[in-house]
Amino acid sequence: EETAPGTDLVPRRVPDTNLVVMLPKGWLAEMPDPGPLPPPQPEGAKLALSGRKLLEARPGTPAPGMMITPVLHVFEDPWLPLGSTGVDYLVAQRATNQAALGSNIRHVEAEPGRRAGRPSYHVRDEWTVRGPDGQSTEVSQEALLVLESVTTPDKRQALTGYTIVITLEKAEFKTLQPVIRAMLAGVRF
Repeated sequence: EETAPGTDLVPRRVPDTNLVVMLPKGWLAEMPDPGPLPPPQPEGAKLALSGRKLLEARPGTPAPGMMITPVLHVFEDPWLPLGSTGVDYLVAQRATNQAALGSNIRHVEAEPGRRAGRPSYHVRDEWTVRGPDGQSTEVSQEALLVLESVTTPDKRQALTGYTIVITLEKAEFKTLQPVIRAMLAGVRF
């Protein structure tokens, strides 16, 4: 694939979507089987996320001395109830992340925006991870949350949520922040 102008990033289409993410040259991408689509959520239902993992990418070689290797994940949450807002999706994503991690997540920033006309949020969170040897490290996570209008199999309108999230050690965050910002800025449909 072709390199994005002025960067060491290359575009990568996310399988079964119109979504394109930008990955640093040398990162290895895997497309796990996300399993079957969940059924559409009924009108007025509480926002429930399926968190189908569509893509995972990591550097070919981790930085020396780091407990956590940087990783990019693309998650899809299909058939969200019509009327769900970016704030609804942000709140649901943060609750799901908190339940999955079990750590005390510190919410650093959440900036609303639009991506190709779609409601979005740029989010950054941090937490502490303890290793098996008792060591701990600070983790930083930066994400782009986007809602897209879709048509369900029974021809109803609904929303699909996408979360493009990069997780890495906070010690690497300062060095890699320009690359992370470029990766998230390059996400397109």
